[in-house]
Parts: sequence; structure tokens; C-alpha cells
Amino acid sequence: MTRLEQRWGQRGATLTPPRCVWAAFSCKAGEFLDMKAQACKPCAEGTYSLGTGIRFDEWDEVPHGFANVATNLEVDDGFGDAVENCTASTWVPLGDYVASNTDECTATLMYAVNLKQSGTVSFEYIYPDSSIVFEFFVQNDQCQPMVEESRWMRTTEKGWEFHSVELSHGNNVLYWRTTAFSVWSKVPKPVLVRNIGITGVAYTSECFPCKPGTYAPTAGSSACQLCPADTFSSKGATACQPCEPAAYAEPGSASCKARPPCTDKDYFYTHTACNARGETQLMFKWAEPKICSEELPQAAKLPPSGVKTRCPPCNPGFAKSNGSACQPCPYGSYSNGCISCPAGTEPVLGLEYKWWNVLPPNMETTVLSGINFEYKGMAGWEVAGDYIYTAAGASDNDFMILTLVVPGFSPPSPVLEDAESKEVARITFVFETVCSVSCELYFMVGINSRTNTPVETWTGPKGKQSYTYVVEKNATMSFTWAFQRTPYHEAPLATPDCHLLPPQLRSLCYNNCSFSLALPGQILHYDFSALAASMAFASGPSFTAKGLKYFHHFNISLCGHQGRKMASCTDNVTDVRLPAGEGDPARVVRSHVCQAILVPPDVMGYKTAVSSQPVSLADRIVGVTAGSALDGITSPPEHFPPGHPDLPDIVFFYR
Repeated sequence: MTRLEQRWGQRGATLTPPRCVWAAFSCKAGEFLDMKAQACKPCAEGTYSLGTGIRFDEWDEVPHGFANVATNLEVDDGFGDAVENCTASTWVPLGDYVASNTDECTATLMYAVNLKQSGTVSFEYIYPDSSIVFEFFVQNDQCQPMVEESRWMRTTEKGWEFHSVELSHGNNVLYWRTTAFSVWSKVPKPVLVRNIGITGVAYTSECFPCKPGTYAPTAGSSACQLCPADTFSSKGATACQPCEPAAYAEPGSASCKARPPCTDKDYFYTHTACNARGETQLMFKWAEPKICSEELPQAAKLPPSGVKTRCPPCNPGFAKSNGSACQPCPYGSYSNGCISCPAGTEPVLGLEYKWWNVLPPNMETTVLSGINFEYKGMAGWEVAGDYIYTAAGASDNDFMILTLVVPGFSPPSPVLEDAESKEVARITFVFETVCSVSCELYFMVGINSRTNTPVETWTGPKGKQSYTYVVEKNATMSFTWAFQRTPYHEAPLATPDCHLLPPQLRSLCYNNCSFSLALPGQILHYDFSALAASMAFASGPSFTAKGLKYFHHFNISLCGHQGRKMASCTDNVTDVRLPAGEGDPARVVRSHVCQAILVPPDVMGYKTAVSSQPVSLADRIVGVTAGSALDGITSPPEHFPPGHPDLPDIVFFYR
């Protein structure tokens, strides 16, 4: 208890106030302030407290005290489509987390708190798609922003990430703000936020009951524990109750569900490692966690395991030594059986996986939940002799992930910096997708353990086909395949607004996956080798369905600098202070011609423009000619204005 004294005059008179004053009083985590006893006491079983903090971990509805608003920051100036109403484009509570909007409205989640002492705000988030601008920032009671460097959130790669910001004594207003700019690409995946915690409040006078699916077994708990699988709990539970044998529950469940009958989709097959006799066994296993029942009528049974077959041969470049496992061939030998290279030659290094009896040591597989984006610790792909396939998952929303890591490459000849082709290696794979409902296969590439960038996506059932990706950087590369049966809803692709380009540049737009560029006739007066490295221009303005203004920004490198790819387009959504063409190579696209979506500063109120969704439009120059066709590419004449009779158009052909 605090005792206040004030001395009056020279005689030292003492004034004792009629009541006590609590200033910056605090209780420990797991305790609450008992107002009658004026002392901190432990929380009862089934409840918890943060002591000097509050936590928001239930999102069945937006918690009391939060403001959830959506606005359109672009005004209707009469040039674009009518500005649409944004009142419905707010953050959406979805049980354990809250999800952002995915359209061009600006959705803001706000919370105001008065701190009696310095504290922190922390939360977990998933930010998978840079087509959305995601900010978190804090303002004080004078509406001045604080911790500006923490404003721009970084995209996430591996599930939930933790973010924490220090708060000052006094009033703090917290803002979570999103705006999507999905102009002609797919509908972006939303930002997810959960477990918002704030510390620095004076005290809490009550403890909070554990939410359904959690429990606190002892008094003085600072957090509730998750109920394990096949158990459940109600609000304020001190223990979890087991499900009946005919029911199941996922971890953190508030109730149990009836087990469905097992089907052939609930088990998978795999092969054991080869034994000393060169035999492998076919094994059938239930997908874990097993939620189906074999006892119900028409339920499928697990087929018998143990059928022995001969092991497939080793992959090229491998051979069996003393043991049954395949080992890499020693240096100087190659192919099946490790044949020595002839004198004066050396082996061409590479990896070729034709046989899948065991997962190679430089590959790994896992399952990422498509619901809470947490890893499940189970295999998503299984080997099957001459192929590898996605195993049965517990949920159709799960991502079945397979990753191959290559520590570097040894090209047959050095790659020159000014060479037209920068190829140092290539990866080719054969695949097919079989699905009765919507499904997607993603192929992603990462450089030096940095962000995995999707380079190709296949939607729906696809027949057996081959795909090749050219590697242009000698670095540690990761190649990832992710398969999902029921992805997010996606809008159809739309092409850029080609008609908004200057007439002599319209043929830069999509033309059967190839592009041509028409420039004014006076280009003939220039020496090509001395031509400027690149030029940039923007079409527009264009307007989204919600009325937000944006531009298609093009950057072009012609045939100067010995054909080097000098044009660059940047994704700076997560760091708008990044100058164009600089920063993390995983977020910069370099090619002869590239395109990005550019949102001007006046739209969002930022200090600089936001550039997102960069794509390469021209990876390789085919040739430059005055003709309208070259190597199977035709330049449509309607895209060009009438030419000068003595100065023909020069057409640049790219792939």
C-alpha cells in the first residue's frame, strides 16, 4: 500500500489523505487484484490472467473494445468505375483467429488502451501473399505514429510468426490495416491474426475463464493448455473429458464428432527399405491421425501388408556397395553400376530420381494445415516404386509439401556475366494431378534459404506432362511442390489493360505467350550497342472494382549491354522504403521486359509508391527485325500506327 505525506510550512505538519492511492500497481501473471483484501491472489482452477496484461484469443466475434471498419481511400474522380461500398469488407472473426479482407477496400482493426506503465503488444500472424499490403502501427493520444520501423509487416513462409512492439505509458491506439491490390492475378490469401496480448495495464481485477477446448488444471495459471486429441472441454474447464469410442476430436476441440466409416482414401501404401536379399515389402498404413471407424457398415478395411517384391535398381549415379542401401558413385565414375569415365573425361554431375523406394536424403516432406497453417509433423508424400505421390491427409485443406534442397551446381562451362543465357542448371519433372474436386499443385523455388517464390501453378486434374525450370544463379536452391485439394476460391485471370498503353507500345501486352515491341522509326538513328540500358513507363490510370487507382508499370531493356537482362521490377509491399530494383533478390524480377502493379502514394497516403506482383514478360530475345514475324511469332498489324514510308518500324521479338 502506498502512503502519501505532505509537509506544510516550517513546523512539519503532516496531512494524511482519507484514502489510499494506487499508482502503477501490478499483480504477477496468474494473479488478480482482490479489491476487498487489496492484495494479489492466485486465479482459481479453470481460469487464468496475464497479471498486468490482457489477451484476446477467442474470435467467435470481434471482442468488446475493438473497432472494425472498412474504407475506400480512393475518391471517385469520374475516370474509373464507380466507387463501391466497402462497409462489408472488414476483418472477419473465424473462431481461433481473425482474417483480413481480400478486396481493394482498406480494412482496419483498432484497439485503444491506456497503460499505467510501459508495456508491449504482441500477436501471431500469417501473411502469405504480398498482393495485400499489411501494416501494424501504434498511435499515441496525439494521433502521432510510434515505432515507424515496425509498420510494414513481413510476409510469412512457415506458418504462424510472432510479432511484438513496445508501448509507452499513457494512451495507445493499435491498428491492424490491410488493403489488397489483386488487379489481374488471383484473389489473394487473407492475413490471419490471433493471440493478441497487451501488457502494461495497471492490474486486472478478475481472472478470465479458459475458452472451450482448453483447460487450467492448477490455480495461478497464466495461460490455458490445449486439450489433446480425442478430448474436449467447455468454458472454464479444469480438465478435458475423453470422447466416446465412436467419436473423435482434434486438439483444442470444444466437442466431439462422430467417426465416419473408413474408405480407401483413409489409408496409403509405402515400401520398406531394401533388405540384404534385395527385397522390399509393400506396407499399408492408416493416415494419421486416424479419425475413421472400421466397425461401421460398409467401412473399408486395411489391406494386408508384407507382400515382398524385388527392390528397384539404384538411381543413376548410385550403386549398392556392401550393404543394401544405394550409395553415390565415387568421383570419376558414372551411371548405373558406377562405370569409370574414359581417360581424359570427367562425369557430368547431376541428380536423377527414377526409382522411389526411399525418400532421398536431400528431400523432406511434411503437411501444412490449410486451416490454422501449422505443421502437423506427418509425411505428405509417400514413395511408391517408380513414382512418389501425395498421401491421404486428415483434411482436404491441407498442403502436402515436398522439398528438394540442392547446395549448389557445377555447370559444364562457366556462365559469363554478359551472356544472353545465364543457365547454370535445370530441373525437369514429370507429374499428373488426379482430383475429383478442386485442387492445385504449386511449384516454388527458394534461393539461399530465402523466400519460396511460386513459379508455376496447375489447377484441377492434369494429364501426365513434363515441366522444366531453368536455374540462373549458382547458389543453394530449394525446390518445393505443394499440393492442396480444396484451395481458396479464386477469380479468373484477367489480362492487363492493353488499350491504355501508347499505340506504339500496345503489342507489349500478352500475345500468345510471346511479345513484340514497336518503337518510333527514328530508333534507326541510334547505335544499338550504345542504347540506354532500360526505359520505364506506366499505363493508366486504371481502377479496380472498388475504385482504387493503380498503374501497370513496365520496365524495358532493349538490346543494349550485350543482351544482358537489365530491366527490373520490384515487390516492395513489405518494405515501401525499398528503391525500385534493389533489395532481396527473391522479390526482384529481372528480365528484358517486366511488369508490376504500381499504386501511387496519394492513394494510400504513403511517402512512396507501392509496387507489387512483378512478373517477367520477356526472358529471352529472339531477334530484332523490320518484319512482322519471326520464329513463329507474329506481330498483329492492328497494334501499330501507320508507319513512315521510308522509316519502317523496328520490331523486337521476345519469349
